[in-house]
Amino acid sequence: MSVLRTSTGEAIPLAELPSACTTPGHSAAERVDLFWSGVRSAGTGQVAISWTSRTSLDRYRSAGIAHPGSRIRWSQEAALAKVRDDPTRLQALGALHLWRTMTSEQVAAVIGSPLTSSPRSVDLALLFAAGLAQRGMVFAAERRAIAPMLWRPDIAARALRFEDRLSYAEWLGVYAGQEWSWGAQAGRHNLITTELSLRVAEYTPIGAVLGELLAGARLLFPTQEQLARSRRSADAVWVRDDGLRIVVEATATATTTFRARLEHWIKALLQDTERSTVVLFVDVSDPDNDRSRPDLMMRRGIVDAVTASPERVEAGIPSRVAFARYRDWFPDLGLVHPSFFGLQVERPTGRPGARFEPVDLLDPYAVPFAPADPEAARAPIVHAGNLYGVPHWLRGPGLDLDAVVRRLAGFPPPEVMPPERRAELVERFARRADPSARAQSRHGDDPPASLSTDPRRPRPLALGRASLGSERRGS
Repeated sequence: MSVLRTSTGEAIPLAELPSACTTPGHSAAERVDLFWSGVRSAGTGQVAISWTSRTSLDRYRSAGIAHPGSRIRWSQEAALAKVRDDPTRLQALGALHLWRTMTSEQVAAVIGSPLTSSPRSVDLALLFAAGLAQRGMVFAAERRAIAPMLWRPDIAARALRFEDRLSYAEWLGVYAGQEWSWGAQAGRHNLITTELSLRVAEYTPIGAVLGELLAGARLLFPTQEQLARSRRSADAVWVRDDGLRIVVEATATATTTFRARLEHWIKALLQDTERSTVVLFVDVSDPDNDRSRPDLMMRRGIVDAVTASPERVEAGIPSRVAFARYRDWFPDLGLVHPSFFGLQVERPTGRPGARFEPVDLLDPYAVPFAPADPEAARAPIVHAGNLYGVPHWLRGPGLDLDAVVRRLAGFPPPEVMPPERRAELVERFARRADPSARAQSRHGDDPPASLSTDPRRPRPLALGRASLGSERRGS
C-alpha cells in the first residue's frame, strides 16, 4: 500500500483500500467526487444544477418549448405501476427519500445494483416518469459537466399517495415510517453529506448511517417535549456499534445560520442526560476559495457557545461538540488520511490557548457511552435493516415485521416453537415427502392448509401510521 505525503500528513489512495461496498464499480475510489472535482461556480463555490420534474417537462411540452428529445416513454400511471412492481426501483426511491440528493452512482452503491447508474438503465428514469423523483444536471462555467445524473425526491409526489400502493414492509423501506418529505435542497451540501456518510459506511466500523430524513431532533429526542415539536434536522446521523449517535452537521460558512444550529444542538445535548449523542460539525467549505478561513470562525464560535455558561461546562458539553474538516480526512482527489478510519475530530476540551484536542469518535474508551438499556440504544442499528436507503452492506435482518403487524392488528404475538416440536414437525413432513414412508403410514393425514405469504398484504389501517411511533423508536 502506497502512502503519499500531503500538506496535512500522510494519505493513502482510496483505490488501494478494501471497501465494504460490494457494488461492482461503485466504491468511493470509483465514484465521482464533487468536492475535489472543481465542479463549482467561481462566485459562490456552489454546484450549479438544473433540475427537471415530470410536471415541469409536461408544461414545457404543452407550451411548445420542450426539447424534441425530451419525450417520456411511459404514462405516469404505467410508470407508477412499474416502480411498484420492482424491488430495485423501490429501493432506489427509498435511498432518495432518506438522503435527499444523490448521484446515480451513489444510488447504485447504496442499493447494490450497479446497472442503476447506467445511462441506459430505466430504473431511475421510471422514478422520474412516475413523478416521484426529479433529475438534475451539473453545470460548470455555463457548460454542462460530464458528471453523473443527480436525483432528488419530487416535491409534488406527496399528492400521489404512492404509499397506499405498498405493503407494510415496502412502506417502511421507502418511507422509513415518515410522511413523504423533501426538506432543504442545497445541492452541493447534500451531495457531499451523502458521499461522506457512504465513505464512513465503507471504511469505518460504524453500526449504521442514516440520512437527513431520520436526523430530526423530534426523532432523536422523542421524550423531550420541546424537541419533540422541533422541525430542525441535522444532515445525517452515524450510529456507533454500541448505540452512540453522532449527529452530523455539514457547513460551509460560519454565518448566523451556523450559530443558530450550534445553539439548537447544545440545548438538545443539555436535555440528553444519558449522554447518548455527540454533535459533529464538518467544514465542507470550498477548498479553492479559502482566503476567509471559515474553519477558524467555526472553531471560535464553538468555543464561545460551549463555554457560554457554567451549566454547559458542568454538563460536559465541550466533550460532546466536535469539529472536523472534510479536506483533513480527504486531502485530495482519491486520497484518504488514516485519521478518518477512527473518525478523528477536534473537541474544545483543552486549556485556553490550546483549546481543541484530537479524539477518535469511534474509540469507546476515549468517547465512552454507558446506556441504561444497551438493547434500546442499539435499536437504530436493528431498525436500519428494514430501510432501503441504508447502504446494503450495513442492513441486518431488521425487525420482525410479522410480529409488528400482528400487534397492530390486535392479534397476540406468534408463539415460539420449542426445538423438540420443531424437530417433530420436520420429521413428520419428511415422511410425507417420502413415498415409501407414506405408504407405510397408517393414517396418511392431509397436510395442513398453507398459510398466505403474499408479500403485498396491506398494512393494517385500523390504527393508522400514527400508532407506529413506538415501533420507530425501538420500543
